[in-house]
Amino acid sequence: MRKFFSLFLGVLLFTITVSFAGSEAGERDDLAPLFGTWKWVALNDQGQDPEGKQTSFFVQNKKDPKRASSEHRDIGIRPFAGYRVYVSRNEGRTWTIEAAPIKGLTTLGAVDPAPILMPQGDILLYSLGSNQTRGDPARSQPDNTWRILVARSKDGGKTFAEEGVAYQENKSMTDPFALRLKDGLIRIYISRGNRVLSATSRDGIVFERDPGFRSDRKGGVPGAVIVNDGTVYLFVCERQGIRRLRSSDGMDFRDDGMAIKAPSGRAVCDPHPMHNPKGGYVMAYKEKDPAVKDPRFDEIRLADSVDGRSWTPRREKVGTGSVPGLVIAKDGTWRIYATGRPPAMGR
Repeated sequence: MRKFFSLFLGVLLFTITVSFAGSEAGERDDLAPLFGTWKWVALNDQGQDPEGKQTSFFVQNKKDPKRASSEHRDIGIRPFAGYRVYVSRNEGRTWTIEAAPIKGLTTLGAVDPAPILMPQGDILLYSLGSNQTRGDPARSQPDNTWRILVARSKDGGKTFAEEGVAYQENKSMTDPFALRLKDGLIRIYISRGNRVLSATSRDGIVFERDPGFRSDRKGGVPGAVIVNDGTVYLFVCERQGIRRLRSSDGMDFRDDGMAIKAPSGRAVCDPHPMHNPKGGYVMAYKEKDPAVKDPRFDEIRLADSVDGRSWTPRREKVGTGSVPGLVIAKDGTWRIYATGRPPAMGR
């Protein structure tokens, strides 16, 4: 550890330990890791957590705290399994923050949430289940297997229980998005770099790969919506913003221009569109500073549309977090699940 400290002279070193404390000193909401609920404490002279519960540590740059990086030390303590969730009961005008736990999670973490409301009122939540605890889960997994997990909520999206692996491959894939088709089938669109593949299911639990790609090098990180005339719009990310692709069958898409252009000096991505029960359509997406790599500083925003094609961003942001997944429950409650630190929970 002395050698480690010499390499990072002038840099603050913290260790993060699993905690469910509500307001203990040292807790940092703005610099919490992607996986779990944590408390920040200083290392002792031996580079160890004085409480003896060290699982991960964070290196914070004094000049730019947004350029933090993390390492993981696995000692068998699992972080909180679930997501931060923003909750609104007035159609997205104001929000509260809660935690949405996933019971029985079979991977070390879950990212890229994609919820969908089912006809009977249950909510299915698709996620990239990751066993990678350092770096980008899109780049590698310990067993070279990328899994899309599915969990079910019977209480309107407050809590979930994992149902199993919906789809898996031995190639990198991220950012699932679930769409209920006119015939009742469920299709998940999945990102692979600047491509989008898809898989289809009768029950929303077990999926089979569809042939080909829905977006072939036109952009990745998909979201989709079916509008009243049956047209399917697939939204993907590119450097200029969120691009719109158009299809009559949800399989073969053609370019249809920009849906949301990134503001000057900013980037937008992670589109999650859906029907608004009050009329029209609503999309959750993220906006960020491209120079800031830490996804916990991403901003969650909303846009509205009359026809599902042209979109108007709202002025106010929802909050911070990455990869927002929007669902509107049967009772009209809006929930946006996000990869990021859930609020502190009582002991």
